[in-house]
Amino acid sequence: MTNHKRPVVGVFGTNGTLSRALSQPQTSLKLAGDNTGNLVYQYAADLNITDPKLYFSQAESNDLDVIKDSIDVLHIPAANQLNPNFDLAGWAHIVNYIAKPVFIAGLGLQCELSEDEIVLTEGTVRFIDALKRHAPLIGVRGRATQRLLERHGVENVVVTGCPSNFINRSIDGSTISAALARAADLTHPKVDFYPGTLSNHRSTEAKLRDLVSGFDCRYVLQTNPNLFNFIDGDRDNQKTLDYLAWERAALSPSMSQQDYNDCYSKNGSYYFSAAAWIDSASRRDLGIGMRMHGVVATIQGGGAGVCVVSDGRIQELVNTMAYPHVSLDDVNTATSLREVLDKVKFNAARYDAQRSSLFELYRRAAMACGVAVNERWS
Repeated sequence: MTNHKRPVVGVFGTNGTLSRALSQPQTSLKLAGDNTGNLVYQYAADLNITDPKLYFSQAESNDLDVIKDSIDVLHIPAANQLNPNFDLAGWAHIVNYIAKPVFIAGLGLQCELSEDEIVLTEGTVRFIDALKRHAPLIGVRGRATQRLLERHGVENVVVTGCPSNFINRSIDGSTISAALARAADLTHPKVDFYPGTLSNHRSTEAKLRDLVSGFDCRYVLQTNPNLFNFIDGDRDNQKTLDYLAWERAALSPSMSQQDYNDCYSKNGSYYFSAAAWIDSASRRDLGIGMRMHGVVATIQGGGAGVCVVSDGRIQELVNTMAYPHVSLDDVNTATSLREVLDKVKFNAARYDAQRSSLFELYRRAAMACGVAVNERWS
């Protein structure tokens, strides 16, 4: 019998968990790409890939020669990196220097709903060119990203959606439908609210906050390390207090500053472990907001997750993965949380069909690099 060496997969990212033992939140958050939502799809890579894995970051202390000699395949658990404000020259250098087959999945664009074209930076174009050379198949979030890459001459593209879709293999369309119906029927649901970026759609953010405020509501943050510190008990930092004053004025001007701050000090939370986050979300009734991977954490925990579609990246993901969602208008015209939930768009049969199709393309992208993924669905 011939023994075949299993490839060592170098994962460009974490295993979905960051240590807090020796660092402040801002340090850990930086390792998560300034958004803890990134930990969710990195955790998916840890679960889905069955071959040996070596994790590394873009930190200057990493020795690319050592990494190159230690791995057989480079895996990039990607997100909305195709952003006109990002420059991925450093990523291009890593891909070209390591010069190993690249397994990439989840790559997506970031734009407003009205944008048909985005202009990428020179460094990001170099990253795309590196993928053309080293990735047998490029797994993207949806058709819009596929069209963007086609404009840059990329043909080896498959639509995988986000691999976080494959974390919990025990859920399906029927369990998601049941969770949504259960949440809608509860008089006092336990709600995880995922605050948005506040750069756009502030009026919708304010409306949704108002609709969930009367319930057992947690404010689950993914960014803003100053608020992380505030939640941890640092209530005297003037920079944070100034930010909270600005946010209250923008979102809840009729609320007292003390009551607004209490929303975070008493009910705020964040996670540096995707596994812990998903486990915690499983004990809540509803997760809702403009943060896609917060909603993913809820759904993968078996709960009712609802995405508020506020930009092109969320639109692409809910279209591709057939996730439960509502529009901005659905929120803006609602008079109660129940009314929002009554407007949720979700087709259980389409969800099941899409996830099966997306997983097969995800598996193909992995196999093209000789990488094995967990194929069990029971």
